[in-house]
Amino acid sequence: MRDRHSPQTYTGGIIYSSIILISWLAAGILIFYVGYLVFRGFGPLVRFFRDGAFAETDNILLPLWFRTLSLLFGGALLALPLAIGAGVYLSEYARENRLKQWMLAAVGGLAEMPPIVYGLFGWGALAPYFGEGKQTLIFLLTSAVWLLPQLVSVTYSALKEVPVSFRRDSLALGGSRWQTTWGALMPCAGRFLAAEALGGMARVGGETAPVIMIAAAWPSFHGQSLSTLPYHLYRSVVESGEVASPHHFGTALLLVLTSVCLQGAALRLKRTGDSLAGSVHERERGRWY
Repeated sequence: MRDRHSPQTYTGGIIYSSIILISWLAAGILIFYVGYLVFRGFGPLVRFFRDGAFAETDNILLPLWFRTLSLLFGGALLALPLAIGAGVYLSEYARENRLKQWMLAAVGGLAEMPPIVYGLFGWGALAPYFGEGKQTLIFLLTSAVWLLPQLVSVTYSALKEVPVSFRRDSLALGGSRWQTTWGALMPCAGRFLAAEALGGMARVGGETAPVIMIAAAWPSFHGQSLSTLPYHLYRSVVESGEVASPHHFGTALLLVLTSVCLQGAALRLKRTGDSLAGSVHERERGRWY
C-alpha cells in the first residue's frame, strides 16, 4: 500500500493543484475579457441598433450585420452541394485503396490551412478573372472554397458514424445504393453536417484576412462594396484617430455574439445528433451489424 506521505503523493498533489489553478486562471481571464467587452460595448450596441434600424449607410451596424450573415449563408450554400457529393462518394462509392487515402489526406490538409491562404487565392486567382466591382461575388466564392474541404471531411466522418445496420436493412428491403444513402444515411448524418456548417460559418465570419486580401485588389474602392463586420472593425480601428471608441466595442461585441450564437446552434445540433445516435446503438447492442 502506497504511503500517504510519500514523495509521489506530494508530487501528484502539487501537479493536480497546479492544473486546477491554471484552469481557474484561464477561466478568470476569459470571464474578465468577455465581461469587459460587454461592459464597454453593450450600451453602444443598443444605441447603434436603435438609432440605425432604418438607416442605409455602411457605417450603421444593422445593415452590416445583415450583409455579413447573407454572405456567410451564401458561401455555405455554395459549398454544401459539392461537399455533400464529394463526402458521399468517398464514403459510399469510392473503393478502399491508396488513392482514396491520399484524397482524404489532401482534403484534411486543405481543411487545416490558414484563412489567409484562401484570401490569397481570392486575390490572385479570382479577382483578376472577375475584374472590378465583383468583390461580393469573389468573397462568396472564396468563402465557399474555404468551407468546402471542411464540409467534405465532416460529411465523410458523419456517414462513417452511421451504423451499418441502416445500410443492411435498407438494402434488404430492396432499396438501391443511392436510395439507401439519401433515404437512410443522410437523415441520420444531416444534423452533424448542419452543425459543422454553422461552426464553419462562425469561423469564416470572424476572419478578416481574406476580406483584406480581396479588398486589396482594388485599393481605390477601400472595400466599400465588401463591407462586413470584421472588415469594418478593422478599417475603423486603422483609420480612426480615437483609441477604444464606443463604436469599436459595439462592433466587436456584435461580432462575438454572432459567432457565439452560431457555435451555440451548432453545439445544440451536435448534442441532439449524439443522443439520437446513442439511442440507435443502445437498441442494437448485442446484434450483428
